[in-house]
Amino acid sequence: MSAEGTGIGIRFWRQKSLVRRAFAAVVLGIVVAGAPSQACAESFGDTIYRGTEVTYDVLILRPLNAVATLLGSGFFLISLPLVVPFEGIDTSWDVFVYAPYEYTVLRDLGDF
Repeated sequence: MSAEGTGIGIRFWRQKSLVRRAFAAVVLGIVVAGAPSQACAESFGDTIYRGTEVTYDVLILRPLNAVATLLGSGFFLISLPLVVPFEGIDTSWDVFVYAPYEYTVLRDLGDF
């Protein structure tokens, strides 16, 4: 009987040891993983702010700038008879067409 009793006791202590080890591993994992999480939490607000900038850019600014590019193309065509005698075609192109195109298409998202 005592051999069985010690076997149960040893099994109990081993289980307790496994529980302790598992608990220690979980606590260590939380502590180790918590350090990068702390650093990420500081930049998380910046990520949310950046996300709202990108959303605003995609939903509001890009469509409005696409319309501005089309209107600029029309103004460029209208200004051609006025700028051809003074060789200002390149300047007119840059102001009316390329600048809105660059702001609409070539600019990074959320970069104002």
